[in-house]
Amino acid sequence: MTKRERSQSGKRYRIPRRVARILIALSHALVDEPDVLQIKNRNAEFLRRCNMMLAEFQPLVRFSLILGILFFDRCTFLFFGFGLHRFVNLSLPDQKKYIDRWMHSRVSLFCEIIVGIRGLIMTAYFAHRDVWSYLSYDPNKHIEERVALRQRLLESVSSPVSGEEL
Repeated sequence: MTKRERSQSGKRYRIPRRVARILIALSHALVDEPDVLQIKNRNAEFLRRCNMMLAEFQPLVRFSLILGILFFDRCTFLFFGFGLHRFVNLSLPDQKKYIDRWMHSRVSLFCEIIVGIRGLIMTAYFAHRDVWSYLSYDPNKHIEERVALRQRLLESVSSPVSGEEL
């Protein structure tokens, strides 16, 4: 594992290969990437970001999310129309239908699992600098704007009442 694959806190984590394959398939099904956006080593960069984020999770949360991903991949038979195929072996249109059925399931556990997985995938994908430049997003400028807004809000609040005025 390279230095870049470590998280900011120095923790290491590597996603199991089976789970990595599922995450890559999910990222392609969830993100409609425009043709003009060309990301070099898209899958490797995506997995690197997932590794960094999962390294920061508590072990029980990380284990639960990985278990949810594996459950999601294997349980296509719960919804009619997909047969006994795993999620990664479905066609892209069928993958999108399968995700949609999980998101709109009457079983709240299914909805919660897919929301957690989707959050991980979207955060990892949209944290890429090429996506930022495509979206014209500059995080440093955004941070400066938020700091300035916070300072204005703090200045507009009246000063606290001293003990003598009471």
